[in-house]
Amino acid sequence: MAMLWDLLQRHRDEQRPYVPSEAQVAAQVGYRSRQGIATWQDPKQLPEPARLRAFARISGFPYRLVLEAALADCGYLVPGEVAPADDQVANDLETVRKTDPALAEAIERDLGIHRETDETDVRLKSLRRAAER
Repeated sequence: MAMLWDLLQRHRDEQRPYVPSEAQVAAQVGYRSRQGIATWQDPKQLPEPARLRAFARISGFPYRLVLEAALADCGYLVPGEVAPADDQVANDLETVRKTDPALAEAIERDLGIHRETDETDVRLKSLRRAAER
C-alpha cells in the first residue's frame, strides 16, 4: 500500500516551488540519511514512534493519520477495521479532505472506509457500535 510514503510525497509536493529532498525530510525526522525514509516505500516494520511524530509535526498531517498509514503499510491495520466515526479518524480525514480531497479519498479507499453522506447515520452507527462493545 505504501500509504506513509504517499503522505511523505504529498508533504514534499506541498512545499513547491522549494521541494525538500528526501535527504532533507529524512534529517527532519531524525534519520542520518535518505535510506531511513526510503524504507517507508515498502516497510517491513513500523518506524520508530519519534520519527512518526516528527513527520506529523513537519508535514502538518494529524499524528493519528500518520500512525494509521504506518500500521496499514505493515499489515497491522487491515482495510475495513477502521470505521469513519471511530475515535479521531473521521476528524483527521476531514482535516486532510480540506486541503487534499483526492488524498483523503485514497486513504479511505486503502483503509476500506465508506464515507457516510448523512451525519445522523454516522452518529447512529457509532452509537450502535458502542452498544455492541
